[in-house]
Amino acid sequence: MKIDEPTSRSLENKETDCRVIGKDDALAWDEAIQAIDEASRFLCSDWTQLLQDTYGYEPKLIVLKENDEISGVMPFVIVRSVLTGTRGISLPFFDICRSYSKSPQQIGRLYEAFIAEGKRQNWDYLELRGDIEKLRISEPSLSFYNHVVDLSQGPDKVFANMASSNRRAVRKAEKLGLRIEFSDTLEAIKGFYSLQCITRKRHGLPPQPFRFFKNLHQALIQNGKGTVLSAFRNDNLAASGIYLEQGNFVHYKYGASDTRYQDARCNNLVMWNALKLYSERGFDYIDLGRNSLENEGLRKYKLSWGSEERITHYHRYDLKNDSIMTMSDDVYGWHNAIFGKLPKPLAQLTGSLIYKHIA
Repeated sequence: MKIDEPTSRSLENKETDCRVIGKDDALAWDEAIQAIDEASRFLCSDWTQLLQDTYGYEPKLIVLKENDEISGVMPFVIVRSVLTGTRGISLPFFDICRSYSKSPQQIGRLYEAFIAEGKRQNWDYLELRGDIEKLRISEPSLSFYNHVVDLSQGPDKVFANMASSNRRAVRKAEKLGLRIEFSDTLEAIKGFYSLQCITRKRHGLPPQPFRFFKNLHQALIQNGKGTVLSAFRNDNLAASGIYLEQGNFVHYKYGASDTRYQDARCNNLVMWNALKLYSERGFDYIDLGRNSLENEGLRKYKLSWGSEERITHYHRYDLKNDSIMTMSDDVYGWHNAIFGKLPKPLAQLTGSLIYKHIA
């Protein structure tokens, strides 16, 4: 694929302009945000703002114009780290990031500009977390499962498509009288985070810093783009999940629970109430998130919700050597035993220090 400096040039007999813009160019930034659809606006504006506020990443847009009309936009952030290098990522901490475009050919043009910008800025590498199939890249750097539930068929059909074990679990939780709370408050976020710290310790991972979730609440949830669903048993918080709304899509983004209430099937009740809520509200799909190809238990759990299984590919490109890089799935490894033993304050401190570099 030929790489060109992102500048105005003629392409297929159309007057074409492809350039990288930042928020300092307010008019161009606002024009691009207004030109794209709601799902793309979520990534280009809301998610990049969250990343900037929390980790100080620098948001950018690659904007493609044809005949003075915006036909493609790719969001990315610049991550500068003394530990993990300088790179452009589209986008950190989001499972699948698809660019806005009117044709697959425009994705290729945006990708060319992404590489050109990285070389011009002397990045170490760049990363794409979506659109790989449109670029016909034969060697993905890393692959995951992701699972999507069709909500358009209505809640009754969604429930019927669930595995019988899940339906029994939901009925058990309802019979036990668990209380479900739908909330957009910071207090609900604080409750979720208390469980998140417990859950991450159980998995041998540090939690993301609380400021990330506080900023997520401010940027998205309090603006009607997400919900915190929580289950209580005898007024004790037992399970909680964060669901984010991207156009007609819902993302099950984060989940946490207290294993003392596991027998009450609190997690099942939270997930079912999310499926029911968003199906009733007219959303088309819910994405249950990515999981490792090696994690068969999590795969079976997500399939049990009547989901369609897909494969998601990530792409990392070495700008110094013009070669595709291999990525590793670092969720599981020797570090789990260490993080699992850290006291809660130390685990939180570790998370506040390392996630900025991990991206």
